[in-house]
Amino acid sequence: MAIAVGSSVTQSPGVDSFGKMKLKIAQYVQAPNDPEVLEMAGDGVHDAIDYLNAQPWKWNYASQDITLVASTDTYSLVDTFKKPRRAQLLDTSSKVYSYLKWKDPKTFWDEHTDQSSEGHPQFYTASSPTTIGKVELDVEPTSAFVALYPTLRLKFIRRIARPTSDGGSVLVPSEAQSFLLWYGRWYLGSTRGIAGKDIDRAMTQWNRIWRRLRADDDEVMVDF
Repeated sequence: MAIAVGSSVTQSPGVDSFGKMKLKIAQYVQAPNDPEVLEMAGDGVHDAIDYLNAQPWKWNYASQDITLVASTDTYSLVDTFKKPRRAQLLDTSSKVYSYLKWKDPKTFWDEHTDQSSEGHPQFYTASSPTTIGKVELDVEPTSAFVALYPTLRLKFIRRIARPTSDGGSVLVPSEAQSFLLWYGRWYLGSTRGIAGKDIDRAMTQWNRIWRRLRADDDEVMVDF
């Protein structure tokens, strides 16, 4: 099972490393060299990422290439999967031939109770890695079908991963970095019990940026 990766593109402006984000947040409480404060600043960035993950962002699309196997109707999802957007069938030249139609899990399981028969898949469903973590086809693909269309490309909205090292990065557009920083400052300030006006300022800032990000993202959302 391969993960499709786009061509190498450098974002401009770029996004700071996790370590630099923590430093900028810790400076808000004038403690950039305090290990405990830096750790809490990191917790603030992680909390901000969780907040972002509650929203399906257009800029957060990803794709997973799944190698189809004859007589197999269920395949594993990557752990960053959040919501499906499109399931495309690729031919032997890796060109898009067609796509499978989406059904929500309940409808799919109600309407396709017998998946033991082989045929040409027409529908699919997918569920979060926190539950089942699988993409399911309505029928098991035949060997003839797989020979013609060996790959299923699942396009989806991913979950933003938490960075685990100071040199790591957060995969968000640069305009979302300000949200992470101001949310982190508010989180740190609330934890450290700094002056109310500084907490209020940080909260005002991250709420303002959040509204701006939502407004920008609400322009268009592609259907399944």
